[in-house]
Amino acid sequence: MSTGVTESNCIGPYFIFGKDGWVLPDFRAASSPIWRTQPQHNSTGRLYFTRYTDSNGNEILSEYTSSVLKATGTSYIDMDYSYVADDGSYEYTLRHVELPQTDENRTYYTLSLRFLKTTVLSDVKNQLELFTYDSRESGFVYKNASYRAEDNTTAVITNKNTGEYSDIYVLGKEAPYFSYYGYDKWEKEPTYGANFGLIVSDSYVTAGGVEWDGNFVFKNEYDGTVNSGSLSLNETEMVFYRNDVIELQLILLPYGEGEDTSSDNVDYVIEDSVTHKFKLTSDSCEIVDDYYVPSVKAVENEAVVTATGGRNNCVIKADGFTKLCVPKIYEQVDGEWVEYDYHARDNDGYSVEYEFGYYSYSFVCDMGDDPANASRTFKIVAE
Repeated sequence: MSTGVTESNCIGPYFIFGKDGWVLPDFRAASSPIWRTQPQHNSTGRLYFTRYTDSNGNEILSEYTSSVLKATGTSYIDMDYSYVADDGSYEYTLRHVELPQTDENRTYYTLSLRFLKTTVLSDVKNQLELFTYDSRESGFVYKNASYRAEDNTTAVITNKNTGEYSDIYVLGKEAPYFSYYGYDKWEKEPTYGANFGLIVSDSYVTAGGVEWDGNFVFKNEYDGTVNSGSLSLNETEMVFYRNDVIELQLILLPYGEGEDTSSDNVDYVIEDSVTHKFKLTSDSCEIVDDYYVPSVKAVENEAVVTATGGRNNCVIKADGFTKLCVPKIYEQVDGEWVEYDYHARDNDGYSVEYEFGYYSYSFVCDMGDDPANASRTFKIVAE
């Protein structure tokens, strides 16, 4: 499941080493160093999704149940993989979306969790981990961490890394995030490190049938060997009823090298994927909203759509076509329709899916480096 030569993501839905919760063994950034032994960029850390500790101190993990592969390239990857908690308290689905970006690897995730029975947590921010990252596989310890503080400014932590610690920081409401960056010391050989950021671009949580409007927290830990950061809710006791939900839109971001002295790359991605995120509009066709891959519905095998926001390579998807063909794509330039050459060679450069009795076509367009002013208009025709 990769859209580039970096093998940017590799998913292990059954977990990596038995019952450990680790689902992304290869998580690579285009800006990270190349391995000495393989033509791949370095992989950073271990990535875990939802788990919690029950009232008896038992760690509750999950069992994998199913996957749905909705799109597997070449334009983009869109897949779901699902789990149920070992104690039957909830089920959740992870949606993984990956685009062929060349400036950095933004991996987009949706966590959709539904409680199956009444579940009481007495210390949520210490019991429930919605997402966790640790530096074990990167081969080094991080000197710095940063996060979105309660006042929505960037706060920087200089990690002690001299003994065990566990600190909790309340995150602000505006694109809450945490990140790790900067070389501190090597714990093992032989490779270079890469940095990590997690951004919450949107969220919806209910507890007791009522929408929750609190803050997230970032738990920054060190066990004497590796750094670990986790995301939770800033609450002590919470009671979740059957059909209560936790839905998070997340951006997972590996970036840079261990020598980096800031988390500016996280702000860069917030700008293009949260503040000025990619979206589609049309005067003549229906738009189907989607947080990561919006689409336009064709009318009589033709769709006209304007794309705004985003940065670097984004994906335009058009569906509702009744003809299977190599689509003709035109871009509006100075008021004229000019054929858009999306092929690198022969008939590549697009993807086709068959959905609900219709064909959909998707292709990649470069939205440039100015998300606030990015705008391109296309016409997609099936002839």
